[in-house]
Amino acid sequence: TKAKHSSLARSIGLAVSVFAMGIAMIAARQLPGRGQMAIVAAVAALHGWTHGAEMGSSSASLAGILFGTAFIAALGAVCGGFCQRAPRLVQGIGAAIAVCALLLLATTV
Repeated sequence: TKAKHSSLARSIGLAVSVFAMGIAMIAARQLPGRGQMAIVAAVAALHGWTHGAEMGSSSASLAGILFGTAFIAALGAVCGGFCQRAPRLVQGIGAAIAVCALLLLATTV
């Protein structure tokens, strides 16, 4: 059905965007700032599209999305400081994220 295909497309887009974020973390030292921002923007757009389509109209869902987004943004800001001091740790976390994204993709399709 059309809804099933749309859900599958969102899930694939979500997995690909998470994979791209992991790869960006691995290669953070080689990517210019604009490239990093473009990847973050693409990941945010795909996540917003996916979660927005699945959220419905519940105010509890909206609150959960807002608090989750704020938490992730704060965590990203804190972790961003580690790029300067512990680039290998960031690359390792990026590799773990990329692997998780591939596992998500494998279970989706």
